Amino acid sequence: MPQARVLDPGSSLLAFFGAELRRRRTAAGLSQDQLGHAITYSAALVGRVEVGERMPSLDLARRCDDVLATGGLFAHLRQSMDSDMHAYPAWFREFVERERDAISIREFNALAIPGLLQTEGYARALFRAGRPADSDEEISQHVAARLERQRILDRAKPPILWAVVDEGVLRRPVGGPAVFRDQLAHLAKVGRHPGLVLQVMPFSAGAHAGLLGEFILLGFADGRDVGYTESVESARLIEQPDEVAAFTLAFDMIRAVALSPEASLEFLARAQGEINGGLD
Repeated sequence: MPQARVLDPGSSLLAFFGAELRRRRTAAGLSQDQLGHAITYSAALVGRVEVGERMPSLDLARRCDDVLATGGLFAHLRQSMDSDMHAYPAWFREFVERERDAISIREFNALAIPGLLQTEGYARALFRAGRPADSDEEISQHVAARLERQRILDRAKPPILWAVVDEGVLRRPVGGPAVFRDQLAHLAKVGRHPGLVLQVMPFSAGAHAGLLGEFILLGFADGRDVGYTESVESARLIEQPDEVAAFTLAFDMIRAVALSPEASLEFLARAQGEINGGLD
C-alpha cells in the first residue's frame, strides 16, 4: 500500500482528486480498508488514487460519491479529467493512462528527445513543424498536455525512466539555437537524476536493433510489460507476451551497444559545447 504523503492539490486534477478523496475519507472516519470495502475496490487501489499514482475509474468515483455523500463531486472531477485528455489524439489517450500507472519506462527514440524530457520550447517547435494547420491556441494545448504528462516524474516515487536516444537527436537544432541550448541543458540536468538512465546511440554503432523503429516499454507493479509504437496519426499498444518479449529483447540489444550512461553524459556535454560555439 502506498505510503501517505502530501500532495500539491493544485498540481493537476489527478492530484486534487487524490487529496480531496483522502480529506473526505478521513472526515468520514474511514480507513482506506473500510472505504475500499464499502466501494468494493481494494484498499491498495484507494491508496494509489489518494497519492495520485492511479487514475480512478468513473465507476470508482461514483461509488466514492455515494459512500461519502459528496453530491457527485468525484464523478465530476473524473469527467473533467477525461476533458483534459481531449488535448491528446484519440489514439494516444490509452497510452497516457497506462503511462500514469507504470513503475518503469524504457524508450528508444531516433527522431526527437523523449516527450517526458522535452522543454516547453522544444515541444512547441516540434508541434508547430508537425501541425502546420493548427492555430497557436491548438499548439499551446498540445504543449500543455505534453508538459502535464511530465508530472509523473515529479512524484515522490516516480517511474524509473531509461531512455536511449540516437546521436542525430542531439545534433538536430529543433527550435533554433536558443531553444536547442535550453533543451540540451535540461537533458544534461535530468540525466544525472537518480532513477533516470540516459544513453546515446552513436553513429559509430552502425546497424543496430533500433533501426527497425522507435518504441516504448511500460513496466507495471504486477510484473507485466506493455509495448507501444506509433506513426504520424496512429499507434499500437503491444500486450501479447511474445510480442512484448521481442520488444524487450530489442531494447536490451539497443542499450548493450549504446554508450554507457557516463559516456553518454560526456557526449552530451560535447554536444552542448558544439551548440554554444557553432550555431550563433
